[in-house]
Amino acid sequence: MSEQLSDNIEEWPVSPFEVLGLPRTAERTEIRRAYSALIRRFRPETHPKQFQRVRESFEAAMAALEVRSQNSGDIRIDLTTLVAHDDAATTPSSKSPFSTIADSTTSTDDAELVWDRFSDAPDAIQYEEIRRLTQSSKSSADAFLMAYWMLRLRPDFSPGEKAAEWLIRGITSFGADPRLIDLLVDEFRRDADLTEPQNSGDTAGYILSSDLLCIYLIGRWNIIGQKRRWKQLADEVDRSRVRLAMDHSEAWSRLLFRVYEMVAFANDAVGGSLLESVQKEVGGMNLMQQRHLASLDTLDMLSEFRKHQYDVWLSGSPALHQLLLESTNLSSSMFRRQLFGVIEGWIDSPLEALNCVTSLAVKLPEAFWLLLRQVDGLGFFDDPHSVRDSALLETVGTMVTSCKHLEYAHARIVIAEFCRDECVSGTTMMGALVSLNDTVSNAGPFAAALQQDTPLLLTCQLICRFLEATGPTIDTD
Repeated sequence: MSEQLSDNIEEWPVSPFEVLGLPRTAERTEIRRAYSALIRRFRPETHPKQFQRVRESFEAAMAALEVRSQNSGDIRIDLTTLVAHDDAATTPSSKSPFSTIADSTTSTDDAELVWDRFSDAPDAIQYEEIRRLTQSSKSSADAFLMAYWMLRLRPDFSPGEKAAEWLIRGITSFGADPRLIDLLVDEFRRDADLTEPQNSGDTAGYILSSDLLCIYLIGRWNIIGQKRRWKQLADEVDRSRVRLAMDHSEAWSRLLFRVYEMVAFANDAVGGSLLESVQKEVGGMNLMQQRHLASLDTLDMLSEFRKHQYDVWLSGSPALHQLLLESTNLSSSMFRRQLFGVIEGWIDSPLEALNCVTSLAVKLPEAFWLLLRQVDGLGFFDDPHSVRDSALLETVGTMVTSCKHLEYAHARIVIAEFCRDECVSGTTMMGALVSLNDTVSNAGPFAAALQQDTPLLLTCQLICRFLEATGPTIDTD
């Protein structure tokens, strides 16, 4: 697969599936495995152009798979026809949910016919036809999506016009279509220009529903927070308050709470001032709302962590301490990547990991709560279930028997090392112990102790997840 590509990107094929070394009928698991193998070979720090090309090919292949699952007709469009060309280089196309279309003889929809011609031979004429369709009585959300992807794939069709504007127009005309909303939020994360101060034509003004505006602002403010632009964030909070605070108090409280999370560890005067004002505003809201009370509990935990963050510098893992300080400004995928960077140093020293996490739980419980909150949201913890793998049960049984005469304080170290060596998660270990309860004398007590030993369970879970993610079957976001 990855061996078929040379280091010279000029020699690479154009088709995304050929880049991945797969047939066009490949399924999701095959695509992800091929992508995983390639990004381990072409790393962004050593092969940035190759890495970008592999990423774009993966996105295009996944988009084609999504459309293939939605269409019952024959798939006949070659993704290579969607490549935008310029004089300097050939750039692979971005992902598109319309990169394949059923045979046009089975459809009478005008927009699909226009897209069909665009897929065969991209031309600005088709873009103008779609534009006219969006203004006609035959308009649909699909037409706006097609206009968006045409401009994404061929920006030369209308220089100076942003593809995101088609999503905004579609939302204005058809409301909360999930496809339009998801793409719009993705545009906010991808296009830095969309997070700059806006004029009177602010894109938020096009979103009519307070819920949609909340989605928009969270996506936008997340990027501003990651860039530490506290003055810009404070200005936008002030502008949005006029529109939302009185008539849409629930949406406004959600937004304020997210702002508080982002500025909780700001270390400059502007960020500190914004934090203080948001904290007062949140504290003055209606305390009778159950959801608001839960938000206040979280706010109190963050406040305690902020207050004591410099009193306890985690012995053995200053990197984890720093990651926790920055965690509220990180997306789930960014937090996972950085957390894995910390865990990498623990692989050969599970005792160090166990001591670090235990110290965190004892000395700074607010920080431990924050870590649990972040990793739990990433799906790190499976539901415990009985294990029927006879080989694993035999190995776990042998390990438990070897700990028969050890105190639990020593046995938990053996468990941590076992989970590392066998790549067994904490919940899988618990399930195996439950299955062995009737045949191994001390398996039941071990399972009960492990269930109560959150630091050990978390340590085993993190190390196992790291080993799985760096193995040959990584499931990338």
